[in-house]
Amino acid sequence: MRARSSVVALLLGFVIVSPASAADKQNWLDGRIALAEVSGQRVGHGDHARSRLWWTYSVDAGGHTYVVVSRRSPSRLRLAVPGPVRVVPARDRVVLLDGEGREQQMQVVREAAAR
Repeated sequence: MRARSSVVALLLGFVIVSPASAADKQNWLDGRIALAEVSGQRVGHGDHARSRLWWTYSVDAGGHTYVVVSRRSPSRLRLAVPGPVRVVPARDRVVLLDGEGREQQMQVVREAAAR
């Protein structure tokens, strides 16, 4: 019984000490952000009106060009535009590693194969 509890404790310790991060589990592609444009619209009326902004990025990676949208500016994402980026494409989203190594999900608006 004592040996079994030692093995269980050892296995639990191994799992707790060495978890793989989500970034390690995904197949990252080296890509490039080629363009960033800002768009917006006014929301509300009178004194309560405000602007809602979003940024459109063009990301080239893995033989495809993705046009993606985010509410975050390049400066908030710590991205150099134009510049290199790590990318994981997923169905209708693209996951980018920002300048601080955090994962940022962006909605894909359009995808095209590279020419």
